[in-house]
Amino acid sequence: MSLPRMLLTLLALFAFSAVCRAEDAAAEKKKAEAAAKEKKKNDAELAKLDAQIKKTPDDPAPHTRRAQLLMKMERWNDGYDAAQKSMQCSIKAGDNLASIALESIELEGGFRVDVVFNMGSRERKPPEMGIVRPLTFRVIQKAEPAMKESKDMLLESIDFELGYMGTKAETAAFGITDGREHKNLGMQKVDMSYGEIRTGLIDLVRRRHPPEETK
Repeated sequence: MSLPRMLLTLLALFAFSAVCRAEDAAAEKKKAEAAAKEKKKNDAELAKLDAQIKKTPDDPAPHTRRAQLLMKMERWNDGYDAAQKSMQCSIKAGDNLASIALESIELEGGFRVDVVFNMGSRERKPPEMGIVRPLTFRVIQKAEPAMKESKDMLLESIDFELGYMGTKAETAAFGITDGREHKNLGMQKVDMSYGEIRTGLIDLVRRRHPPEETK
């Protein structure tokens, strides 16, 4: 290759690289602006919910919406605390709401986990001895967009279980109950925060359902 042609090639490469960097910078700026807009929207909604709760502190509905919003804002533990407050208000109101949808976790490989905060009789009033399941994680294989007849498919429901002995939770584990059959998927710490439970569950789902399964 002659020197002039080599120089032209280098100039073209430099120009292409500059264009790519400019496009990347523009994309990052757009992403940051969208994130800032979303944060502003969520902060405003949270402020409204806090004001509503101040007016009607015993209404479970705004506590539920607050829990879901905090999950969306990735404030996992605050969201879980809000869900527990919603259950306390439900108990006080004497309603029979069995559960609330807490969040959906998107995973690679076409999987999603729908998180359910359980509010059954055992969760509302733990037994002196027995199992309580405060959380259920519904593992979904999402529909294939390219396939017209494809639908979301429930693969399994994994519970976070607490074993009570003498009115106090003494054991914790992930488990699956299918009729009379129960499978322990691993012991956990009793005092785990929701954030820790969430991290452990994601790792468990990735091991049980690797992305290769969708291929």
